[in-house]
Amino acid sequence: MTDLQRSGMRENAGSYLLHDNRLLFSYAWDYLFCYDLDTLSLEWKVNISNHNYTPGEITLFENMVACYGDHELLSIEMENGRIADRIKIPRINKLFHPIRLDDEHILLGYTNWTSAGVLKYNQKSKQVIWRNKRKFQGPQLRCRIYRHEDRVFWVKNDTEY
Repeated sequence: MTDLQRSGMRENAGSYLLHDNRLLFSYAWDYLFCYDLDTLSLEWKVNISNHNYTPGEITLFENMVACYGDHELLSIEMENGRIADRIKIPRINKLFHPIRLDDEHILLGYTNWTSAGVLKYNQKSKQVIWRNKRKFQGPQLRCRIYRHEDRVFWVKNDTEY
């Protein structure tokens, strides 16, 4: 029996990502785990403390793992689980799916209680360049964004776009 089986986490895992020989997954609202699939052993875990928010999907971004945690978008080093950067933008509850545009700029999906959208963010200056927002009925649990050529698409709660 592996550590993963003994922990009982396989039934409660949220989002996951497979990369090379690693399995990364979030558990409940508190942790992100990285398992080595060759040895079936835990490489690292990091507390992402989401306080009743699901962490959303885990994204690989520039050799970093990006996921929502502690009311911020966290960039976590793949090798050791150290939090390398945090993005917190006022009046935004959750940030999702960073898409790299160039060395300085990224696109981020975001949600609030009654709106969702996409914003362009300058990582070096820590400033929002522009924001496109749309009002929705009811709570926003997640927002997926996709880029195709010069267009950005976002999908709210897997049902509205």
